[in-house]
Amino acid sequence: MAIAKYAAKFKGENLLFLSIAPGLVATDAAPTMDGIDDEFTRLLQRIKAVAPQWNGIPLTPKQSVTAMLTTISKLTAKDSGMFLSHNGDNENWW
Repeated sequence: MAIAKYAAKFKGENLLFLSIAPGLVATDAAPTMDGIDDEFTRLLQRIKAVAPQWNGIPLTPKQSVTAMLTTISKLTAKDSGMFLSHNGDNENWW
C-alpha cells in the first residue's frame, strides 16, 4: 500500500517506487533440502500446484539478485507502484 501511495504522490518526478519479491532463495536462514519439515514440504507442494513449471529448487542469492537487477533495469515510470517478482511478473514470486 505504501509503495502505491508514494508512486502516486511523486508521479512525474522521475522516481520509481517498487516492491519486489526475491523469490524462494536458499540462505543460511532457510532449511536445507535435507532438513525440511512437514510444514515447509506443504509450502513447496502448494507452490508447485500453482506453478508446475517451477523446478522446486530455491534460487541462490546470486541468481535472485541477478534476476531482480535484470527486472529493475527494464522498468519505466509506468511501472512505479507495482509489486513484482524477481522475474518481472506479478504472479510467480518464487
